[in-house]
Amino acid sequence: MKAKIHLIYLLLLSILLFVGGADFFDTPGETSKNLYKPSFKKDYALTDKIRLSPKTFPQSNSRPLVKIIAPKDKSSYPMGTRVVYQINVSDIEDGESEYGEIPSNEVLLKVEYPGSSGTTAERDNNIQGNPPGLLEILSSNCLNCHAFKDKLIGPSFYEISERYDITPQNMQTMAKHVKEGSSGVWGNTVMPSHPELSNQEIHEMVQWIMKNAGKSNIDYYTGTEGSIKIPLSVDSEKNVTFILTASYTDHGEDGGQRLKGQDSVIIYAN
Repeated sequence: MKAKIHLIYLLLLSILLFVGGADFFDTPGETSKNLYKPSFKKDYALTDKIRLSPKTFPQSNSRPLVKIIAPKDKSSYPMGTRVVYQINVSDIEDGESEYGEIPSNEVLLKVEYPGSSGTTAERDNNIQGNPPGLLEILSSNCLNCHAFKDKLIGPSFYEISERYDITPQNMQTMAKHVKEGSSGVWGNTVMPSHPELSNQEIHEMVQWIMKNAGKSNIDYYTGTEGSIKIPLSVDSEKNVTFILTASYTDHGEDGGQRLKGQDSVIIYAN
């Protein structure tokens, strides 16, 4: 029995010496009273270096998680009422919307009326990034003076797209108004200049407005919360369907590809 205990003791001692080596003793020849004293500082430093090394664990951008909290999917509302919406965004790199870490003006809610009550409503499942022009509109100060459908200080994007046909000359004229500013084009409203925007950014913004803002069956809202108005009537239809799609495009990781997250719900108006 004593021989077995002695053998086990020697085996354990051999394992400890093999794993820890001299770091388990304060000085050469020290007794076994400090046998279980590992070099925590050394081990921690090694572990810390491994954990922080980008070469050891390559980082990649993560897609944002977007969730429409309200309204609930497949809920119904009377025509002419205002529907409160609430959106939550969570992104590993950019942060959490509930803590104010996500730029609220970059959270987009698209409200689409797909057609008559007999039309099948299809959710927007396109997770490709939003067009550059739309992203630049959201991240700039455009929405301080313009809205997508409603008139603010300046005309709505819908009004602009209705006035101007898509021609190279009109594109150039609008780009000049954005870059240099203008007055008297829309009554007494004065548009300030935007020298901070590059020519390419302005071109992409103008192009998006002229190609997309004139769609009467689509409206856009920004922010993580607010309200949308269900029209009093839509083509004299009853029990019409609206598709709400919330999206957020992150800022990428170290200048890398930007990724879009989104969520959709369907609501009914009667």
